[in-house]
Amino acid sequence: MTLTRFLLLSRPHFWLYEFGTFFLGVIIATSSVDEVWSVEVLLWGFYFFLPANLLIYGINDVFDYETDSRNPKKVAYESILPKESHKTVLLLVSLTSVPFLFFTTGFTFTQIASLGLFWFFAVFYSAPPIRAKARPFIDSFFSAGHYVTTGVFGYFLISPNAAIPWLGILAGMAWAIAMHVYSAVPDIAADREADLETTATWLGARKAFWYCIFLYTTAAILAVFLIGPLAALILVPYIMLLFRSFGKTVVELLAIYRYFPYLNATIGMILTFVAFYQNGWL
Repeated sequence: MTLTRFLLLSRPHFWLYEFGTFFLGVIIATSSVDEVWSVEVLLWGFYFFLPANLLIYGINDVFDYETDSRNPKKVAYESILPKESHKTVLLLVSLTSVPFLFFTTGFTFTQIASLGLFWFFAVFYSAPPIRAKARPFIDSFFSAGHYVTTGVFGYFLISPNAAIPWLGILAGMAWAIAMHVYSAVPDIAADREADLETTATWLGARKAFWYCIFLYTTAAILAVFLIGPLAALILVPYIMLLFRSFGKTVVELLAIYRYFPYLNATIGMILTFVAFYQNGWL
């Protein structure tokens, strides 16, 4: 496997998702700019930028091979991992994640717990014996879980003795679950053909979109208590894209789906600037 192929396996268009949530957690917890440039933050920032994505998507592509081969999104938008590469990918994924265990020496319970939950959700979303992605509603919980625990880990990396930020966790989970369910709607036909049950296949496209609207709205309401009325404005583009999705074909949904990484990156930047402002850095 070439280096380019290995890097593409990590989904470069999604790199900011894990890194962004980690960085946002760090920024919320910091009291000084110097803390952002600490060796620990830079080290784990690198982990969540690349190795963490290799872990998530490498395992996903290995255990999703049968489903992916029937999925138009994989053929047109991403790619299918050849069967002969599976053992190599699992080995490389291990080699890029396991060494980071050595940097957990001296971690507090909150740091170990949040990082451990990230690894648990990231691995067992796709891998047996849990294979959460084949269990309706558990699938989106695990998918959202590895994003949110990344942010929680960043938060506790800076403030290990802080109280658990339950409101932020609930808002983040609602937001990330909605994203996961929406992303699974174009996969409904392929997943049903492969006998893979997901939240999207269980609900069907129309109900799935309404479920996403409910979750995004819930997340925005909770976020109002954290960042103020701006949260309501952030909700608007997501609702617009969702309403555009009703009655669309798979090809049309994939075209809309391509907007989400850019939208999520923009919203992530806005939330980061809000955190800067609340810290008195702007």
